[in-house]
Amino acid sequence: EDLIEMSPHKGSRVKKLSVKEMQDMLEIRKNLEPLAARLAAENSTPELIAALEGVLQKKKKMAEEKNYSEYSNVNREFHQLIVEASDNTYLKKILSELLSNERRTKTIFDLFPDIVTVSLKEHRQMIRLIEAKKGQEIAELMLMHKSRSYGKLQDYFSKLSDEAKE
Repeated sequence: EDLIEMSPHKGSRVKKLSVKEMQDMLEIRKNLEPLAARLAAENSTPELIAALEGVLQKKKKMAEEKNYSEYSNVNREFHQLIVEASDNTYLKKILSELLSNERRTKTIFDLFPDIVTVSLKEHRQMIRLIEAKKGQEIAELMLMHKSRSYGKLQDYFSKLSDEAKE
């Protein structure tokens, strides 16, 4: 899975993601998660809504505690539920791998804790749209949600790249 880096006389360690790899992952997620969200809405069940509501409650608790690392873990859980509900084997495989790889990086919530409030609000809207089986609307919301977050991260990565060149 290209997660381990071997070094002669040093052993092995978890491989760090390059800025380019992170940017590539973000681009794929930004474009595929709206599809997963649309499919999840089409496949919506009361059990899915209950699971999403439960995760949203955990997210609120982590936000109140300003525990952004755990908030990130619970955020991944929220998005993973949506991916799983898409019921598309290949989409689940690709997005699950990307969500898992995200654990190896600083999270957007560690870098920009100010977006937690907007994240919670949009996740509440996502649940309502999935519950109402409004696939196109949630796809649009998910694209906006990802685009805004990834725009912030892209700016951050660009600054890192510029600093590395200096």
